[in-house]
Amino acid sequence: MEAIDTSKRYGNSLNPEQLRQAKDWISDCCWEDLDPEDVEELTPDQIERGIDKNFDGGLEAFKRY
Repeated sequence: MEAIDTSKRYGNSLNPEQLRQAKDWISDCCWEDLDPEDVEELTPDQIERGIDKNFDGGLEAFKRY
């Protein structure tokens, strides 16, 4: 089992504009376990964790994008 990195704090890293951009990116990618209409229901924590896991380079790379 892969260890979970608890040193990262999610949910307060992206500003409102970045969160909107993240939702757009998620909608465009249509994560396999998420229906496009459910994107608006995601919390900032869920968005940041998903970006960190699925965006090439993680959350820090997304913020520079």
